[in-house]
Amino acid sequence: MKQITSILLFIITFTLLVMLFLKPKGKPIAISQTIIKIDYTNYLLAIEHIAHYESYSKYPYKYKVKWYVGYGVETSDSITPISRERALEGLKTAFHQKLAIANKRYDVNSNKCLAIGLLMYRFGENALKKTKLHKHLLNNNLDSIRIEWSDINVFQGKPHKKINERMEFELSMYFINSFNN
Repeated sequence: MKQITSILLFIITFTLLVMLFLKPKGKPIAISQTIIKIDYTNYLLAIEHIAHYESYSKYPYKYKVKWYVGYGVETSDSITPISRERALEGLKTAFHQKLAIANKRYDVNSNKCLAIGLLMYRFGENALKKTKLHKHLLNNNLDSIRIEWSDINVFQGKPHKKINERMEFELSMYFINSFNN
């Protein structure tokens, strides 16, 4: 299992490094009545990234006081199972909401929008507003963004390897856009 995870992480990292040297070709995606120019390949990578780390749950599960189903999508229904197809649609809908928030709140497009959307999916958009990172994203302070983003890799108060992998992917996605501009 560790070997498969390492190979997958290598492939994702390699793909992102290749994209560093290529100017992404944006494809407009309609998100919540907003057009956000996003590279479609990177969008698909982001969806796959979320699906990989969130894992599919056919049956609703409770975390703290909320119920979740599919790929970590909040639900009010604590009983009804969900198919993979519906779960993937729920993931996309939830991710689109995060992208629309990232675009509006931080005035970003392309890979920066995808990266912040990924962070919001993992960490929560309201939780993000309570961090120092929020201020640095508003000011586009790249050095501070890298430092503060790296600090958001804990689960239940402890550093977590899988969350660290997600954080590294998000940071790579954010800074690839910076080098291409």
